[in-house]
Amino acid sequence: MVSRRSISLIYILPVVLLAAGTTAFLVTDLDLRIQRAFFYESTGAWFRDREQPWRFFYKHGALPALVLFLLAFCVLLLGLAHQRLAPLRRQASFLVLLFLGAPLLLSKLALPPLWGRPAPADVAEFGGTQAFEPILAFHAASSGTAFPAYHAALGFYFLGLALLLFAGRHRFFGFLVLLLALGFGTVNGIATLATGANFASDILWAAGLTWLCAAGLFHALGLSRGLLYQPTADSFTVPKWAPTAALVLLALISLAWPNSADYQSPLIETRP
Repeated sequence: MVSRRSISLIYILPVVLLAAGTTAFLVTDLDLRIQRAFFYESTGAWFRDREQPWRFFYKHGALPALVLFLLAFCVLLLGLAHQRLAPLRRQASFLVLLFLGAPLLLSKLALPPLWGRPAPADVAEFGGTQAFEPILAFHAASSGTAFPAYHAALGFYFLGLALLLFAGRHRFFGFLVLLLALGFGTVNGIATLATGANFASDILWAAGLTWLCAAGLFHALGLSRGLLYQPTADSFTVPKWAPTAALVLLALISLAWPNSADYQSPLIETRP
């Protein structure tokens, strides 16, 4: 069980930190100052083209989140047919829905085209043609996709795993995964700063939105009352062969997917 004090901290502290960070970006030119550190003004090039480890994280930083999502998806499918894995349905559902809701829906599909914040590479300060827009400045006519930072959100996705560990009273590992998730999301975000795709404030909001989405799902799925799902006689199940068939089909689709050094799946692509 999660105490009322913990529930308050899950929501109140992140909102306070998000508001404080946003205020710092709004009242200063911090976004532009940070961004200049990743831009060669003499040549108009971004660090990603020359510097490691940013090239590595830019190309491969999405893979750990995809692996965790696929593992959770497999556990969820198998848990629908096998009683041994049935208690893990709730946790697996949480990780699957969090991936679909925070990085994919909010940070990739919904908010970037809706908000339209121009990326650093598109603003006049870095050789582009559009005007710089402060964080949370909404202009319907803008055509950017910088807000929030999708690549960073894929790193912050592991905050959900930290919540599960805290709820299971594994505090040490919970704090460890929390710090690693914050670090991984930040490094993924810096990799997009180095390519002119996002501002630092976009990374801040990717972290905030991912955490708040995780907290909301955590309580909506009843994980604050207990991690393990208790199946009953009338619980939904599928034939035991169905999950295996679905996983084989998924593997065949993966093998048939185009693969080359220059190809990126639309699911994990970032700004070229």
